[in-house]
Amino acid sequence: QGSKFQTLNILIKTQTDGKLYSFTAVMNTRSENVMKRIGMTRAGTFAHPALPEDHWLKEHVLYSIDL
Repeated sequence: QGSKFQTLNILIKTQTDGKLYSFTAVMNTRSENVMKRIGMTRAGTFAHPALPEDHWLKEHVLYSIDL
């Protein structure tokens, strides 16, 4: 069950900037590589707000692509 969370990528289409976003835990390099392969650009990192400060998956990487 924990591995499902590791491989979960949430895609959000926004109405305001015409971009598609995807994020994953920093340690999930497989998902990050998929984002790179499809032409997404790294937009930064963030601390996932739903996870406790000391959680090993707290740090996430954010990618985006123009639609």
